[in-house]
Amino acid sequence: MTKIATKPKNIEQTRTRLDRVAWALDSVIPLPGGFKLGLDGLVGLIPVIGDGATALLSSYIIGEGIRIGAPKSVILKMLGNLLVDTLLGAIPVVGDLFDIANRANHKNVGLLQEYLDEPQEVVQSSRLWIASIIVGVLALIGGALWASVQLVSWLLSLI
Repeated sequence: MTKIATKPKNIEQTRTRLDRVAWALDSVIPLPGGFKLGLDGLVGLIPVIGDGATALLSSYIIGEGIRIGAPKSVILKMLGNLLVDTLLGAIPVVGDLFDIANRANHKNVGLLQEYLDEPQEVVQSSRLWIASIIVGVLALIGGALWASVQLVSWLLSLI
């Protein structure tokens, strides 16, 4: 049984602050075509340090999730969103376009907002997401092992 945290007394202030942080990181500059660019995408253009710096800024949202008592499954899902955003955002040009479209900070704030409104549903969906990631990683490892065995077998048959 998951322990659902009680809402902090200043939850509306927290919601407003998180919305502002996500807006600044993901949506502060309107672009043609309805897209928006935030500090995450802008600072991410700086080679090497940009994506690391924005990951640190984005981790504030995760810290707030911990502060309000979000369970580990929700925090892990938020970390996953941030990790994907940071790793794919580090790819030159394509990663910068991904940063603009992905909006991981809005996703993480939305996840926290949903958790505060419907905690049981968010905990269950976060657990399912984590289980899916684990199964996917295990499948990749299994596939890599199978391919390695096949390759070694093929190489040995050539000898």
